[in-house]
Parts: sequence; structure tokens; C-alpha cells
Amino acid sequence: MKHGFLLLFLLLAFSCLSVCADEPDKAKDEILNKWKASITTEIREEVDRRYTAISNRYTGCTVAFNINRDGSVTDIHVSHCENSLFAGMVYAVVSRFKGNALLKFPEEVKENDIKFDFAVISNQYPRIGDFDSTRHKKIPYVDGKRVPSK
Repeated sequence: MKHGFLLLFLLLAFSCLSVCADEPDKAKDEILNKWKASITTEIREEVDRRYTAISNRYTGCTVAFNINRDGSVTDIHVSHCENSLFAGMVYAVVSRFKGNALLKFPEEVKENDIKFDFAVISNQYPRIGDFDSTRHKKIPYVDGKRVPSK
């Protein structure tokens, strides 16, 4: 009987240890994901801000790079892009992030470099007065929302 209680106690203790050991990893992953999301959002917004100032053409690409603990951005690769102007702009925006305060690693992250790989799309939503080539007429908008055709 004593061995049964001892065995039950050991099983409960080890299951608690494994659950408790997973919690810091989940917290670290959540912090890392939030940090990465803030960086990707900032890059996407900056690219969109710059590109929409010179073109209203819908375009996109994939960008991959590493951020090192010292705040440097290395191994920048822009791919899957038909528009060379947009590809160059994405490359320039990412490379200018070097030393940005946003690139400071969270304390919970112990790695020396973090890999990023995400899509950047510009002009995803038509704006007032954009030409709809499928209908060969202007798209009607009211207060930034498309008005259904009658």
C-alpha cells in the first residue's frame, strides 16, 4: 500500500514538473512572437508608406533576414517580387533598421540571432478614385468604403 502511494506521489510530482517546465517556454515564445510581430508590422508600415507615395500599383514580395543581438541586420534576401522598385525599397527599409531601438532583444531570449521570413504587400486595398480595370470604370467609395453597384 505504501508503495502505491509513493508511486502515485512520484507520478504526480513528475507530471507537475513537466507542465511547470513548459510554462517558461510558452511565455518565452509568446514574448518572442510579440516582439517579432512588432518588427514585421513596423517594416510593413514603413514600406507601404514609402511605396504608396510613388505608386498605386498592388505588389508584394517575401523578405528574409537575421537580426543579431547587437542590433545588426544581416543576410537580407528579397524574393518573389515582380517589381524591382518595390524590392529595392523593401531591401532599403530593412537594412536601415540597423541599430533601431525596436531591434533590442527581449531579456527572455537567449539566442544570438533571430531569423525573420515574412511577406510584405503594398497597396492591398484600393483607395478613393482607384481604377478598376475589370469593370473599366471608377470604383465608387463613400467614407473610404466601397459602395455596392446598383
